[in-house]
Amino acid sequence: MKKIPWFLVVVCSFFMMLASCGFLMGQLVQGPVNPTASAPYIGLVKIQGALMDSEPVLNQFNDHLKDPKCRGILLRVDSPGGAVGAAQEINAKLLQLRQDDFPVITSFGNISASGGVYSTASSLKIFANPGTLTGSIGVITQFPEATELMEKIGVKMNIINSGAHKATGNPFKKLDKASATKMQVVINDTWMQFMEAISVGRGLSIDSIKTFADGSVFTGRRALELGLVDSLGGFDIAKEYIIEQTGLAKSAEFIEITPPAPLIDRLLKEPISSALGGLQVYKSKMPLFIWQ
Repeated sequence: MKKIPWFLVVVCSFFMMLASCGFLMGQLVQGPVNPTASAPYIGLVKIQGALMDSEPVLNQFNDHLKDPKCRGILLRVDSPGGAVGAAQEINAKLLQLRQDDFPVITSFGNISASGGVYSTASSLKIFANPGTLTGSIGVITQFPEATELMEKIGVKMNIINSGAHKATGNPFKKLDKASATKMQVVINDTWMQFMEAISVGRGLSIDSIKTFADGSVFTGRRALELGLVDSLGGFDIAKEYIIEQTGLAKSAEFIEITPPAPLIDRLLKEPISSALGGLQVYKSKMPLFIWQ
């Protein structure tokens, strides 16, 4: 058997490596998976988990809006809240669409509190389950203080700042009364912005909102009484409603645009799924705890 020259093996290996890298890079940079619809449809967008970044949600909205066949959007929310800016940006988008007479219907799932309420306040209509955890209208900021710990271990942190309040929130500096007062002003102003968004979106007066905007959590049934949601009903009820609003057939398609999973997740998905398969029987018997 004739031996293959070593340099030919090296060259072939090199080109195979380039091809593999090209494939992997293609997987890394590919955009969202955009399903195509042959007929008018309703877009499905989800807010799940802590709301810290509005961009993924807004991108889904914009992708649907580029398609003239999209006649409305159903927004499904399961979130305990999140960052103020992200909630404001999503709510601003919903308000714009409402003013443009483009229907966006929101369905609250297990929980839609704080930022979940803020981000969806300008929906055309909001549905909640009777037991949905919602409300929690308030603003909070928190940071640790480690000054006493540092003193015990004999370490001192030197802090040089340009203004009296620049180091507010630094864990190595005690929070003085003046800085706490400044922070309270910020919190109060953000809280007022939250209530103003609800006032515009839900048609409630600021005075009425203040009576329950103390951070309390409500059930969906109580939220209906307060005017935070418009109707009780689950995901299927919300789907039926938006179909009626858009005038589409009952068989209308709901399309969700989702970005591909990270490459490493896709590479490991099958091994991980196999490894965790045996845990599913235990998981199914575990009680559900909701933390807020």
